[in-house]
Amino acid sequence: MSLNSAKTVKTVCRELTRNVIARMGFKDYVVYLYHEKQKVLVQTAAHCPQNPLDLDILNPIIIHLGEGIVGSVYMSAQP
Repeated sequence: MSLNSAKTVKTVCRELTRNVIARMGFKDYVVYLYHEKQKVLVQTAAHCPQNPLDLDILNPIIIHLGEGIVGSVYMSAQP
């Protein structure tokens, strides 16, 4: 599937994780999306040894803004 044919944000995120790993050699890759209503980041897609088939994430990680590395990077916009 190409990103051009993706019909949902979730599908785009899955394709990104699958392709970024293959091209950059990462062991795992996770996409978090910001949810305006809850004001949190929610794990939306992951490709890693624990999820090699890109299945739905049963218990997505939720990160509050400013919390941990991911939440801090989001707030500061600095990697």
